Amino acid sequence: MRVAVLKLDGVEGVDVSLQRGVADLRLRPGNRVTIQQLRTLIKRNGFNPGSATVEVAGRLTTRGTTPAIIITNTDLVLPLVPDPTAKDALQHLQEGSSSGSAEDVLVTGVLVEGTAREGDHIELRTIQALPGDSKAALQ
Repeated sequence: MRVAVLKLDGVEGVDVSLQRGVADLRLRPGNRVTIQQLRTLIKRNGFNPGSATVEVAGRLTTRGTTPAIIITNTDLVLPLVPDPTAKDALQHLQEGSSSGSAEDVLVTGVLVEGTAREGDHIELRTIQALPGDSKAALQ
């Protein structure tokens, strides 16, 4: 599994624990690795992919009435939903984005594989304005 993941262009390092069923990937800045590539690779190696804890940079937007993030250097837009353990993060996001202006942020959370109809989403744990934005970090 480790060797296969390291062959993906953009992967800087990977630690795999078969006992815990966890893989920790470090990606190079500007990488083009997609979650679908990783899910396919995991399945080809005989494992079932689950949710993934992620840290992604992007620009805030909305998808309908739902807050979302456009992942930097991609066309991927992922809805942001409250993580059961960090409901305040989404509340702060909604309060902070009431001006309607998009801002660049760093989001941490759990990327959950959605259904074919609904697609993936991020259960938001923290959100932080990236340098250059006038807003302070939101958490």
